[in-house]
Amino acid sequence: MIKSTVNSFIHPHIRQHFLYYISLVLLQLTSYYMVFLAAPHISTQMLIVISTSIVYVVWASMHHYLNHDLHPQIVLEYILMGFLGTSIAFFMFQLQS
Repeated sequence: MIKSTVNSFIHPHIRQHFLYYISLVLLQLTSYYMVFLAAPHISTQMLIVISTSIVYVVWASMHHYLNHDLHPQIVLEYILMGFLGTSIAFFMFQLQS
């Protein structure tokens, strides 16, 4: 009874790609924790953020490639999102110093 309720609550697309989303969340949480640990060193924090953005773009592109729906617009969107996240982190670290 509970399992069928949970399955009807979760969107089918999320259910189908559940491991992908979990691994992406774990990647982000690990990166946030690493930035927290590197707190006094802004250059190290920026290196972690840039590395995370690159891994995010590659990870998302591979996901779309494996699902046969990879298009240049999708890759551009992920690149821009990675750049946006990196830019936000850069300006927040500038306020910190």
